[in-house]
Amino acid sequence: MKTMQAIEAGSISNGRKTLVFGLDWYVVDEGVSPRKAGLELARDIRGKYDLIATRRESAQQFGLTLSSSEVAAGAYSAASTVAEIAQEGSWIYVLEVNSLIWICCGRDGYILPTGDRLFDSPELAKQAFQDLGPSSFKKLYLPASWKVDGAKAGDFTYVADNVEITDLEDFIRCNPPKWGRLARVSSLGPAIRLAVAVALVLAAFFGLWSMFSNDFGGKPDEREIREIRARQIAEAAKEAAIGRKKRWAEYDSFRPWQNEPPAYVLLESCVREIRQTPATSVGYQVGLITCDGNGVTTTVARTTGYTDWLEEWAIMHPGIEISADGTGDTGYLFRRMSNNGARGAENISAFAIVSDEILRTGQIDGATVDMTLPVARVVQDDPEYIPVFATSAYEIKTRRPEAWNGVIAGTPGITIESVAYEHSEKTFSFKGNLHVKNR
Repeated sequence: MKTMQAIEAGSISNGRKTLVFGLDWYVVDEGVSPRKAGLELARDIRGKYDLIATRRESAQQFGLTLSSSEVAAGAYSAASTVAEIAQEGSWIYVLEVNSLIWICCGRDGYILPTGDRLFDSPELAKQAFQDLGPSSFKKLYLPASWKVDGAKAGDFTYVADNVEITDLEDFIRCNPPKWGRLARVSSLGPAIRLAVAVALVLAAFFGLWSMFSNDFGGKPDEREIREIRARQIAEAAKEAAIGRKKRWAEYDSFRPWQNEPPAYVLLESCVREIRQTPATSVGYQVGLITCDGNGVTTTVARTTGYTDWLEEWAIMHPGIEISADGTGDTGYLFRRMSNNGARGAENISAFAIVSDEILRTGQIDGATVDMTLPVARVVQDDPEYIPVFATSAYEIKTRRPEAWNGVIAGTPGITIESVAYEHSEKTFSFKGNLHVKNR
């Protein structure tokens, strides 16, 4: 399927109201602040985003875009209006915006990540519409010209009865929700925050000085002024240091490996589950078997017979869910696993120590070991902060996964993303991340 290229964000104004089309939308987990998550993303990708719209009530998400001569803070996201119109369920909303075509789509009340796009070609827009699979959406909104053209060409006849007509003038008259208002992404770095704090205490100082002069007819001499100013600056620096210490402690508390299950437990569980997976299925040949801790997925390729055979075979193996592609040539067997709990606090080691032990085990086992150099996550707003850990990605291929149980159990900060077994090569591979000391 070809990817349809959309153009950058655009806008249209009606009096004092400006609507913006073409934001990038992101969904956040429950309990996470959409605004905080959006600001962090915008700061991490500097130069791409500087405007944000955040949504909390019915859906946890935020939209980002870049300001221009047409797009500025105070304008409203057009997609927010559609989200309010469509409410629950799924929708595709197509609107002719002068010479452009705008497509907005969403599911379960959320605006989809790529569901807010402008096209300057009707052909590209119609192809993008078809690629969305419009028959799978409950609500469809199309321009009148699309419905007429579709009836003639036969392209959109299956939506002719359940489509609502869109009109730009009617759309502009709709009142966008308050959450759709774009705000500027702004941040103050540590040096600027200190300068502001100093400015505030000095302003307070000069305000007191002015009051003292008016009430008592005098003012401090130059030496007293320097002493007071030095004390105020020292207090501001102290407050900045306290704030910095608090922020850095918060950064240090982010240790993702502590929320993951023990790597050796996950490895043992996955290897055991993979070996318990049936090696054959009627009419199908087993290929790759993968395990991520939540379940085991087996990919099978048809050699003889029919898709029904796979379904009948699955009935004889309780606990296995099956699916197949449109032709039935490729099938997937899935068996759920019980989740392992988080490992909790775990002190990490230096990369040199961890990597030496892993490479030594690889040489003894005759395994293939790939590791990247560790990289630390930089906090853009606090460039002086040194992260407590760095991350290295690894992948290990072996015929004897049991040979790795000891070293995995003895490596703090290691996580496993997935374990795979290539049936034709009789080879296991597992990959994940090494979290190692950075300071």
